[in-house]
Amino acid sequence: MKLRRVCQRVPHAPSFPYLNLYEDAGGGFEGQVSLTVIYLDETANKIYLAETMAHRILAFDLRVNSGSISNQKVLGSVPTPDNMRMYHDGSLWVASPLANQILSFEPNSGESSVVFDTQTSKGVQLVKAGMTGRVADQIGPDLIGGMPGLLTGIIVGAPGQPFYVSNLGDALVRVEKK
Repeated sequence: MKLRRVCQRVPHAPSFPYLNLYEDAGGGFEGQVSLTVIYLDETANKIYLAETMAHRILAFDLRVNSGSISNQKVLGSVPTPDNMRMYHDGSLWVASPLANQILSFEPNSGESSVVFDTQTSKGVQLVKAGMTGRVADQIGPDLIGGMPGLLTGIIVGAPGQPFYVSNLGDALVRVEKK
């Protein structure tokens, strides 16, 4: 299948773009995918889509030269996935504003672990409510915890250097990897 259209708006969620994916002659995925971030890993011939309102990361095989994708799979479940980056060990790091965490996914198995966590005990309850209901209703001081805003992004430095967590506030949080 080929990616045919990018960055339209979802009628029921006007702040989130979506992709239309069409079935090609050989079969495959057809439908609409709500997303906020596309991450291309050209070295591994993969494309990752953060489906924010569906709380998941989709992975596809990518043929860069033709622009075609195949073999859709759900890499993992993430509360409101946002920005993604490949880490030096080949894992896909995903920011989760709702959970106030950075999660690491092994691209082949989908196994995940938490790399950075500022979630509060009240935040755990709010994440559960946000996964089944309206995400925006959960946002407030109890969800944000000690962060200066919702955690939304990751900046990865060179191997051996710290990484940084960005947010909707006005700060970058420096994190030394253990």
